Amino acid sequence: RWGGRLDMVRKALGRLVEQIGPQDRLWLVKFSEQAEVLLGGAGTADREAIGAVLAGLKPEDSTNIAAGLQAAFREAEKATELSSVPTRVVLLTDGAAALDPDVALALMHAVGQYCRQFRLDVIDLGQSPRPDQQLAALARSGGGSVYRATSAGQVNWALLEILTGQSQRIAADVRLEVTFDPGNVVQYRLLGHEAVVLLDSPTECDFFAGQSATALYELRLSPAGGQRVAVVELSWQPCEGGERQRIRRVLNRREFAPKLQQAAPSLKAAAMAAQTAELLRRVPIARTSNSFADVLALAEQVESELRNRPDFVEFMAVLRQLEGRKPQRGGASR
Repeated sequence: RWGGRLDMVRKALGRLVEQIGPQDRLWLVKFSEQAEVLLGGAGTADREAIGAVLAGLKPEDSTNIAAGLQAAFREAEKATELSSVPTRVVLLTDGAAALDPDVALALMHAVGQYCRQFRLDVIDLGQSPRPDQQLAALARSGGGSVYRATSAGQVNWALLEILTGQSQRIAADVRLEVTFDPGNVVQYRLLGHEAVVLLDSPTECDFFAGQSATALYELRLSPAGGQRVAVVELSWQPCEGGERQRIRRVLNRREFAPKLQQAAPSLKAAAMAAQTAELLRRVPIARTSNSFADVLALAEQVESELRNRPDFVEFMAVLRQLEGRKPQRGGASR
């Protein structure tokens, strides 16, 4: 259960190490039955050591939150003796182990004593659709807040907001609208979304610092059509208030590369990832490539700029594991 979430935490903390300043220090306490201090005051010069510690983290069965917090607060007290830089205590947990009411009450009392000196914030990694009430009460007793996270990006944004005191949300209710020209586009398909599911999905979302998104379409253009392919409009609500902002752009046929091999590296990566996903999902319309081996062969032909990217190296490793498998025929589940 914790395997995927632990990997998510590793990535978020690894990203945080790249974002902290030279005066910042990081303490890391892991807890199962007992608590163990893995990092004590590591800084930007210790990135290799931090990476090794994060790589060595493994999921364990027990969740002794009390022991973990006690160790964390002790380390926080040591930190204040070394530096005048404000100290923050952050608990990352899936909230899966329900505390006995008496234990929870005692823990909240202890946290309340520490919060006179240190604020406690909680990042809830649980998958339940409802917030964990015990974690919410724990954060309140520590004078902090609860942040729910289901991805490495969300964990990282929560950490940055806790550490800087500044919201990481940069745009609210972001909406992308694409209107195709029916005289020039014979057929289009939004990859990665079932049409019947999309109808019931929210059409706006919030964007946070460093976040990006991609909409990938498959098109059939009319051979005798004109230049205008689509009109794209991106709109959002500024977080500081004011009028809704818009950017509008016309996409023309001349902007499309004649062949995938001539396309931008980012488009190649997106197309190969989409093709792999459709092979895994057994989407009947996925006919450009017939196997994972075909996608891998295409991936091995890309330029070094893309091939050497860590995320693309990881993608190719997945393709090699899938290479011997034949996608099963059949319809995608509805």
